[in-house]
Amino acid sequence: MVMMMAPGGTLEMARAVLDEGAEATYVGVLGWSRRGAQDELADDEIHRTIDYAIAHGKEVRIVMNTLPSSIEMEMFLERVHLYAGWGAAGFMISDVGAMK
Repeated sequence: MVMMMAPGGTLEMARAVLDEGAEATYVGVLGWSRRGAQDELADDEIHRTIDYAIAHGKEVRIVMNTLPSSIEMEMFLERVHLYAGWGAAGFMISDVGAMK
């Protein structure tokens, strides 16, 4: 199965790509992404994006492209569990150590 996934840098962009035919969107987490803050979503925006996607039979993947330090790892994992609990379909991370 081929799935079209498109970036959703803002809440409005995420909704637009889903409305225009993407089956999934990916969004960056404010403070946990390598993009500028203008292209990252706060937790409440991520929750609303996930709710919107699920209501339309679509998916959201969460991008956490950062290298958490050892003191940040617990908070990093808490966020992963939070978003997964909201229904995030998956995660895109760049830190091999965080994959464990």
